[in-house]
Amino acid sequence: GYVLEVLLRKHESIRKALGISVPFPEDSDKVMQAILQGVLLRQKDRVDQVQQLLPGIEDFYGSQKKQIEEEWDRLAAREQKRSRTIFAQQSIKVDDVALELASTEEASGNAATVEKFLSLAVRRLGGVVNEITEQGIERKAHRFSFDPHVRLKHRALDLPETITVVYDEPVFPDQELITRTHPLVESIANYVFETTMDSNETSLASRSGVMSTDAVKIRSTLLLCRFRYEMTCKASGFSHTDLSEECYLLAFTGSPQKAVWQDETFAKSLLLAKPKGNINPSTCATFLSKINADFPQLLPHIRDVMNERAARFLKTHRRIRDAAKFKGGRYDVSPKGEPDLIGVFVFLPVI
Repeated sequence: GYVLEVLLRKHESIRKALGISVPFPEDSDKVMQAILQGVLLRQKDRVDQVQQLLPGIEDFYGSQKKQIEEEWDRLAAREQKRSRTIFAQQSIKVDDVALELASTEEASGNAATVEKFLSLAVRRLGGVVNEITEQGIERKAHRFSFDPHVRLKHRALDLPETITVVYDEPVFPDQELITRTHPLVESIANYVFETTMDSNETSLASRSGVMSTDAVKIRSTLLLCRFRYEMTCKASGFSHTDLSEECYLLAFTGSPQKAVWQDETFAKSLLLAKPKGNINPSTCATFLSKINADFPQLLPHIRDVMNERAARFLKTHRRIRDAAKFKGGRYDVSPKGEPDLIGVFVFLPVI
């Protein structure tokens, strides 16, 4: 038992320090001598007893124990150096990794995005949303409730009667952690998108709309576009092609004929706009029909943005590959087909 205790304790200390396991030195005689010193001198009263019988034994075995630990530490240092050479962790820049993580989170959606989407979608499905305040914990928690009529109407979604959800840790026994890939989020998101794209379905969202809001001072238009890219990777004796796509927001002010294109920050700010009054349906139809009629004049700029995004996609991919020390591959990213116009939304200043 004591042999195992000595070996495991030293092994564990090295593993915690390096994150890897290092075998103990192969010279078993030195290992057993170091353990013998521990067995003989484990307790204070035993130390005094052994010293009386064998004067100087503590100094002898103490040096043996120190020697075996130093040898094990040298092996650990050698293994650490080899690990850094193989995986090249030291050459990876933390700031670059943080940048890519932030970009990925923005594109795929974080906890705040999931919370906003799910709360709004549940209300539009006919469910009840109650916000829960947890003492001592600053975070969002919601209780969603669906009555039998709503569950029957949307039976394809398999909605629960009641569910209490949180969007980050910690999670208590009566709660469900909801992330972007949770089945509830995926099923509702698919339902919203599919019904919105199908003109024969009653949808929760709209692909077009006109809003009177104090968020703008001049007529502004938000376009939700979908871009497709073809990425090719070629190496020695190897070629692979992937098709990827992304949704991207574009915004301009003024009329389509004299569009003044705005940056991405302005486009995202329009998502937070709140309506300040009703608009006559005929007025809505007039503004939207103008966008449709003049869309060919907007298309060249949308294509330019699509090409720019493809170039940025390629640059990011190469940067990550370079950070990972991946050599010998050639990459190319090119736009595929025409941009898809998923949604058109016009924002009018309050008069």
